[in-house]
Amino acid sequence: MTIEDKTNSIPIQKKFIDLKVGDDDPTGAGKIDTIVIQADGLIVYLEQDYGISYATEEPFTEFAEDFGQVSNRVLMLEGLTNNLYKGKKLRDINYVLAQGLARVLDDKDSTDANNILDEFEKSLKEQGRQLLKIEFIISSFLTTGLVILLLGVTWLFRFHLRNILGSNAMEIVIASF
Repeated sequence: MTIEDKTNSIPIQKKFIDLKVGDDDPTGAGKIDTIVIQADGLIVYLEQDYGISYATEEPFTEFAEDFGQVSNRVLMLEGLTNNLYKGKKLRDINYVLAQGLARVLDDKDSTDANNILDEFEKSLKEQGRQLLKIEFIISSFLTTGLVILLLGVTWLFRFHLRNILGSNAMEIVIASF
């Protein structure tokens, strides 16, 4: 985001420390929805679609040794969450991930960031298990309901089906349920 310098009409870059929610993000790709951390020379934020972004200014040069590994891990986990969640739940979850990125940038050490990401992965796995249990219960319920419905329809039309299929075949159909 640039602002005009009134004295000589030269656009000046707005400092990251001055950015606020609703401003254009530093890359110009959208607007800032949520600021995770904001310091002199760096900002970590969520975009309007709740994607995680960060930017550093020129004087910010001190990165953790394994910053690339941590940022790749955040990116991978963000991809998973974008497929699993939508709306405010996605924002809340990506905020936690962005905290990991913020820690590695602000602390210039990956220990806290990796701890946050480890806990996040455990939580994501547990939520995944819970989602699978719910899907299993729903599938079982729907299948059972369908079988009961078919049995009920078969029972209601048992006399018509007995005439069509024959007495022995009808007994086999009812016994198979």
